[in-house]
Amino acid sequence: MQRPRRAGLKGKGREHTAEGVIIRLVDVGEADVLVTLFTREEGLLRGIAPHGKKSLRRFGGRLDLTNRVYCTYRRKRGQAPGVGLVTFTDSRLVASYAVVAQDLVALGQAEALGEILGSLTPEGEPHRDLYALLCYFLERLVTEITSRRGGASLSLGIYGFRALTILGYRPQCSGCTVCERPVDALSGGLRLSPSYGGLICGDCYETRQDGGHEEDAPKVSLATAKTLEMAFTMPVPLLARIAPSRTVG
Repeated sequence: MQRPRRAGLKGKGREHTAEGVIIRLVDVGEADVLVTLFTREEGLLRGIAPHGKKSLRRFGGRLDLTNRVYCTYRRKRGQAPGVGLVTFTDSRLVASYAVVAQDLVALGQAEALGEILGSLTPEGEPHRDLYALLCYFLERLVTEITSRRGGASLSLGIYGFRALTILGYRPQCSGCTVCERPVDALSGGLRLSPSYGGLICGDCYETRQDGGHEEDAPKVSLATAKTLEMAFTMPVPLLARIAPSRTVG
């Protein structure tokens, strides 16, 4: 596949090339675009595409949400990765997920996963596992849309939890975080507690020493707890087989 050409430097700093998925676009003035990509080489990358709305030669038709692109960008001399905005100078399309961008529900799910990555990862820090997860999720959305099988809303939760796991925010779902009983030994009333970092059984929830109840600790079914635990550990290509339970309590 042809990569973007490198324009002359002209004393404006070294140019770099990266592959990434466009997760956010903001118009700047009449012609420029602020582009946020999640890239394979640098993780989160933000910069200005000069005349991005009008330049057909450099950006035409490629600066769309969810597009996967090779981009050429330039930093100022002495500018470190992850510090400040870069300037995008060229792009080449790697993959277009146009069917996702045209489906409001699917687009919302793709943007939500992009928001997780954009909010929880610093700029300039590569996360190749997360990048692979994002690309695979987009491909799954395309499959679900084109096959009319649905299930996209459930997929978002599974892939979102997997992203949190890669980032080190994995909740404990193999058992109760308080009494440490395994999940198979627990009865109803399970809750997913942010303050405890995972599951808490009904008995422990009612008898906690603080005596309080968390409004943001939703009830989950035993089946959902087991599904989440699988989602944290199984190979990414197998995640599509998971169908989380809609049952709560």
